[in-house]
Amino acid sequence: MTRETDLAWLAGFIDGDGCFRLHHLRPNGPGRGCLSPRLAFSQKDRQVLDRVVEIVGRGKVHGPYHRAKGSHYQLIISGVATIELAKELYPYLQELKKAQVDDMVQRHKAFYELKAA
Repeated sequence: MTRETDLAWLAGFIDGDGCFRLHHLRPNGPGRGCLSPRLAFSQKDRQVLDRVVEIVGRGKVHGPYHRAKGSHYQLIISGVATIELAKELYPYLQELKKAQVDDMVQRHKAFYELKAA
């Protein structure tokens, strides 16, 4: 598959099952901590998440986790590189996920601008 095909597939998967968000990391000492951009997935089929890791080139699949509704696996891709990935995927995403990306990027930028002030 081409890179464009992989990105289009991944964007479709994210539209259905992914979530862009910011994760607050608490500091060990004084301070406000930091915000880490995240792309998170939860799936019953580990192979799908392994394919995401292959396309993205980062991340680790965790699980299986056992719940009353059955077992599932989790993949969390975090860090500033998540924003770069989101920008690469942006043209392929539907409006709801584009809004999640916009919110994540704006809040991340505002947090660090405020922290620097």
